[in-house]
Amino acid sequence: MEGIGAVTVGMSVEEVQDVTGEKIRVFSDFTPRCRISQPRDGTPRGLFLMLSRGRVVRIDVDPPSKIQTVSGIGIGDTQDKVLRVYGDEIRVEAHPYLMDRGNYLVYQADEEDLLLIFETDRGKVTSFRSGYAEQVRYIEGCA
Repeated sequence: MEGIGAVTVGMSVEEVQDVTGEKIRVFSDFTPRCRISQPRDGTPRGLFLMLSRGRVVRIDVDPPSKIQTVSGIGIGDTQDKVLRVYGDEIRVEAHPYLMDRGNYLVYQADEEDLLLIFETDRGKVTSFRSGYAEQVRYIEGCA
């Protein structure tokens, strides 16, 4: 919930580059309070970091990524598998755009400021994101 590999929320872009050895490309079409970034070479595919004032606040995993959570959930897994793995700790919410076709499967860590959301469509995980609750709740990237 707080990171991926050696990258954790709260790190600066420079710290991310130091621990990964990879250059980070920061897209400048948003405000300094919210920018999207990714490894310059685009690998691993489907991995994006949301930055606020130069610090990682959210990690997004989108298709075609093969990245999985520590619990072994990845894109393409079923909603039923997520519910089995996380049990009562998952809260099912209606997807804001897909209505009854999809859900948000929300897991809140003991630390109230961290959140993990799996998005589903027709019972399959289509993406997931984690990090600070405020930014993880943003529906459309920085909005």
